[in-house]
Amino acid sequence: MTKITRTCFGYLLVVLFILPFATGCGGRTQSHPLTYWNGTPWAKASVNGVIGTFLIDTGANMTVLDSEFAQRAGVRSDGRERVRSTTGEVILATGWANNIQFLGRDHERRYVSIQDLSTFRAPGGIRQSGLIGTDLLHGYTLVFQMEEASAYLHEGPGPAREGLAGFQFEMIDGIPTVQIGFGRGNDIFRTKGSIDTGSAYADESLLHLDTTPAIARKILGTRFDLPPDDMTMVRSISGVRSISLYDHGPVRLLGREFEVARIAVHDHGEGFFEKDVVLISGNILGMYPHIEFDFPRRRVWVDAPRPLLP
Repeated sequence: MTKITRTCFGYLLVVLFILPFATGCGGRTQSHPLTYWNGTPWAKASVNGVIGTFLIDTGANMTVLDSEFAQRAGVRSDGRERVRSTTGEVILATGWANNIQFLGRDHERRYVSIQDLSTFRAPGGIRQSGLIGTDLLHGYTLVFQMEEASAYLHEGPGPAREGLAGFQFEMIDGIPTVQIGFGRGNDIFRTKGSIDTGSAYADESLLHLDTTPAIARKILGTRFDLPPDDMTMVRSISGVRSISLYDHGPVRLLGREFEVARIAVHDHGEGFFEKDVVLISGNILGMYPHIEFDFPRRRVWVDAPRPLLP
């Protein structure tokens, strides 16, 4: 059994309704340093002028502040909210941030969740300041330039770079969700896959996908009745769980065919998985040198290192 390698947030709220720094003059787009660490993207952000290290989490529809960081930033709790994550449900404190700067963009008077993240670590082993959810991304194209280790927010629809292949996504509970296929030819099982950059595994060599036993059986068939290829532990806001891992392929996703992907099976019906979708972990960012989430047009744009499938 492997050590705890995965950090899984994926906060989901039924009711929906943060940064390098210098703001681009006149709305001009600027690139900012990005740290890709253990399969997840991190960047600096400021809340009420206090700088911290934040996870960029497309699997969260609400921005979250660590309780200690929130106190330093002067964000006080004035309510509570029931939040569903990929591994369960918790009740979190909520409050208002007067100003949040993220990737050079200013956001005034933002509603945030507050959670004790003392057990979660950011790059360098420091305490995580919080995470940036999709609530701050509406109206922008979020651009990950993986080869340059940078990211930025392009105001309005993308693509921000020409020559990219685009694929439609829908927003399910605020999370970008695409089509994903398992198998070849006439024997392809198709379902929905939600892209959660805040959920990842330390092993970045394979695409990791999480799902329920019911969907895993449709993907794996009789292979699901055999012992798993590996076991691991996942840590989320709702606790730590042991899960089974299966190697399976091929998987068709965003114009590419992956010969092998790792299927992580959660043996419970809580959280996001009750919607019977596959969760695509943040390891996907390591599979594409350039990827853009075009929230205005609901498209994800990729520059694949291999020829795209029709």
